[in-house]
Amino acid sequence: MASKRSLQIVGPKIPLKQYVMLVSLFFITTVANNYVYALHVPSTLHMIIRSASSPASMLVYCCVKKQMPKLNNAIGSILISAGVALAMYGGAPTDEENKGTFLYWCIGVTILLATLITGAFTGLQQERLYSKYGKHPNEVINNITYLLFMPCYEYFAIQEN
Repeated sequence: MASKRSLQIVGPKIPLKQYVMLVSLFFITTVANNYVYALHVPSTLHMIIRSASSPASMLVYCCVKKQMPKLNNAIGSILISAGVALAMYGGAPTDEENKGTFLYWCIGVTILLATLITGAFTGLQQERLYSKYGKHPNEVINNITYLLFMPCYEYFAIQEN
């Protein structure tokens, strides 16, 4: 025999303001990551810089939570950061004909480094939400907040053309 469940509208467990903050960080990070392609940053260098998300997350976590990382984690992050720095140095445009693009390349790399930090803050915000409110994957509001930013993505897509 099947039991009848009553359909009830239940309010969200996580406040909308918190979701908007999380999705805003995600939106800024995504748009900035895509914008650097217009600034002459090659996709290989883009991927290499994005691989430094672990040191960025550790740095943000240390600054916000005021806790020092384990020695092994710190050494690994230093090695990753050194490798990324070498790759950035090797990926810089050096030809005389590319002199005009060097400034744009520098701006693009700076934006990528900033998106590492915003991405780390996104992860920290998500961790805070789930530790405070618990996981609620079935909340409709979670998906609606991502839909709220669709017109913004459309705006940037139109600007590109």
